Amino acid sequence: MVRAKIEGDHVYAAAYGHELTKYGIPVGHSNYASAYAVGLLLARRTLHKFGLADKYQGQTQVNGEDYNVEPIADGPRPLRAVLDTGLKRTSTGSRVFATLKGAVDGGIDIPHSVSRYVGYDGEGKKLKAEVLRQHIFGAHVAEHMRQLKDDDAATFERKFSRYIKAKIGADDVEKLYAKAHAAIRANPAPAAKKAQPADAKHKRFHKLKLTYKARKANVAQRKNVLVARSKAAESGESGADE
Repeated sequence: MVRAKIEGDHVYAAAYGHELTKYGIPVGHSNYASAYAVGLLLARRTLHKFGLADKYQGQTQVNGEDYNVEPIADGPRPLRAVLDTGLKRTSTGSRVFATLKGAVDGGIDIPHSVSRYVGYDGEGKKLKAEVLRQHIFGAHVAEHMRQLKDDDAATFERKFSRYIKAKIGADDVEKLYAKAHAAIRANPAPAAKKAQPADAKHKRFHKLKLTYKARKANVAQRKNVLVARSKAAESGESGADE
């Protein structure tokens, strides 16, 4: 969540897929359902920062229907934001719009159209809410797990090895995301950063800037080398003449 200012962009809040582990989603951090959860996390985290979390709860009963944040009668207006997709393709079903849906359901007012959500019927010009809901709760992942397990057990074990290791089955996926949504709403605060030890060594990707004294020493050293070479050349020429 970024605001452009004269002195530069100011980041108010950020959320990342790997943070979902804290909320009970240890795997699948790049799928559609997780993208929605990240958007929800960002929205709740931002609204808590501005003291609007209690006033704008968003869509607490997620049913896949379109939702728009409405201003409350007596109180501050909702926080309004604009989606910046950058270089991401804005095709229908893109995960970037899953993140947008999560942020809108989380209580942030973002101008949008349902035509980019998964489940939108281009011919009928209508959103199939149930299809979107299934993707929000990872039902499409669960269905793929069941089908692959029946058709090709070896491929299933390879593609879903992390799910198997975490003991997450197809029947657990929807409950997993539902619990994560509740946990995000209960505590969207980022984890506290661990203090770095005083003697911690950090990677450097550029050369360390030399001090004035060190630069003078380098120049003096190069001069001495040039003088020594010049004297050696002069003594060699003298020997040749003799």
